[in-house]
Amino acid sequence: MLLRCPRSGSWVRSGRADDTFTQGSGTWADAIAGLSSLVHNVGTTQRRARALIERILELNLWGSTQFFLLDVGCSGGIEEHWFAFGDRLRAIGFDPLIAEIDRLSSLNTDPGVVYEAAYVGCREYDRLFPPS
Repeated sequence: MLLRCPRSGSWVRSGRADDTFTQGSGTWADAIAGLSSLVHNVGTTQRRARALIERILELNLWGSTQFFLLDVGCSGGIEEHWFAFGDRLRAIGFDPLIAEIDRLSSLNTDPGVVYEAAYVGCREYDRLFPPS
């Protein structure tokens, strides 16, 4: 799996059995696919996601730029591995379940994280992506 930092152009490769990360090479599509699969395979990859983010920060590949995250369907809260960005994390979690948003907001101690009770979608979805 590869991840390329747009700021520096550096590459990070993961996927070794010991879950360490090394610099490598590849394509931007590989990087996006790798990060996407890493983040979306919740459960066994949470540790690897956190390790990848920490390695990116350790190598200063992200620089001092803030990281903005939109979590659509945030029931349960923002995934823990994103908090590796520390005070650079700015996150908004959206969920239509008002009671869940109230619960998450009452537990939230991070000033960079906000939870909103809202639906997120695209009114033109069916027109843009017609059913096959």
